[in-house]
Amino acid sequence: MRIAPLQAIVRRLVCLVGVVILGSVSAQAGPLAELPVLKSQGGVLDVLVVARGDKLASLGRLPTTAWVYDICPRPADGSSSCPPKPPGTNLYGGTRLALQPGDTLRMRLVNQLPPALDSEHATDPGNAYLRLNPTNLHTHGLIVSPRFPTKGNPTYGDNVFVMTLNPDNGLPGPGDVLHGDVRLSDTEYEIKIPNSHPAGLHWLHAHIHGLTVNQLSGGLSGVITIGDPADYLCKNAECSAFLKSLPVRHILLKDTQILKSGTLLSEQRPDFCKYKPSDNETARQGSCAGVHGRPTGGGDWYFSLNGQVFPHIPVAGGQGEIWRLTTGSATVTYDLGLRDDASGRDMVVQVLSVDGVAVQPDADATPAEMMSMGGAKIASVPCPGDLPGKLATKPLCATRILMLPSSRVELWVAHRDALGRLAPAGAKASATLYTAGYKTGPAGDAWPAIDLARVSFRGTA
Repeated sequence: MRIAPLQAIVRRLVCLVGVVILGSVSAQAGPLAELPVLKSQGGVLDVLVVARGDKLASLGRLPTTAWVYDICPRPADGSSSCPPKPPGTNLYGGTRLALQPGDTLRMRLVNQLPPALDSEHATDPGNAYLRLNPTNLHTHGLIVSPRFPTKGNPTYGDNVFVMTLNPDNGLPGPGDVLHGDVRLSDTEYEIKIPNSHPAGLHWLHAHIHGLTVNQLSGGLSGVITIGDPADYLCKNAECSAFLKSLPVRHILLKDTQILKSGTLLSEQRPDFCKYKPSDNETARQGSCAGVHGRPTGGGDWYFSLNGQVFPHIPVAGGQGEIWRLTTGSATVTYDLGLRDDASGRDMVVQVLSVDGVAVQPDADATPAEMMSMGGAKIASVPCPGDLPGKLATKPLCATRILMLPSSRVELWVAHRDALGRLAPAGAKASATLYTAGYKTGPAGDAWPAIDLARVSFRGTA
């Protein structure tokens, strides 16, 4: 077990005094905002990551404290806090770290989280320290080293066997069984992206054994991208040029349960609300009501996109957009569809990648092989015959997409007619992005059906 030297602890504690924590208001029902992005420069991205509590007034009827990553370029003065963000900044929604193959990602993680008061595993023998809410960082999907510090390099790689404690919450007791190295206040990470690393869509999240569900439910996740979509979704210059002409959206899916008192429930309950809406229930636009007669009654389960509840996604160009979706939920499975509001049918989308891997079927792939390629995650359908053959050798189209925890998917979304062909949008074309609800089995969990966003289409392809 490594404990930071006493002098270093004192310096960090002094730096923690007077830290200003600003509340971030999560925008609701407005246009979907793109995630804030920090890009590498000169082959390096060097950031401060402060894990802390943050007031979110619109994720619940009462002000709620969520857990967020406040990320900024590393302050030159060694400060343990990021500069104040502009009013309305939505830290809960997440941040995107944009990297390139060959880059070095340096992160100083500072733990300013409140205690984890409802951690179920904190009641297990030897796990009482989990109430202190230790945290760490994991770059999910990257092919990088999980190394420990050495004399020559005191930083960590993508290593989940290190935890950073907030000293204000107390210290572990003699009966605690700790997993891996222990740091007080902060931890330094240095992650080298190989030159040969494939481009793709990945994510960043806390990965403490026994607390991962709690910290993801609280909001501790973000997005990592390597390269750009045109770098790996194409096989020729024509395809790359077409993709570069399309707007790109990064969408981070999160869910948070909030009790009627305004308290965030980090130890989530799969039965918080009913699987399907009841006959007298109003439209589930971004949330569902807690089941009455239980502690959840009167509370709400919120499903957000970039921290926004039931936002509007305007697809303004007739050629459509690239949607890069990441699941930041701890346990929820999403059964995603895009329902045409006029006809009620599921619209066709083209699947460009799954979990960071480009979908590029051979030109002679059979329908059975296309179905197999999507597996149980993709409800694949034949692509329309007049679809431009630019995005892949043979396109994979779908009407429903199953996203389990940690899933990522990239889609080409454009307005289409009843046959799935690109079609003029007209003046009032709209759709609803939704999750149909998903049951994991007779003895498993049932994740609720929720309308996630309103989508409008304009223009002619």
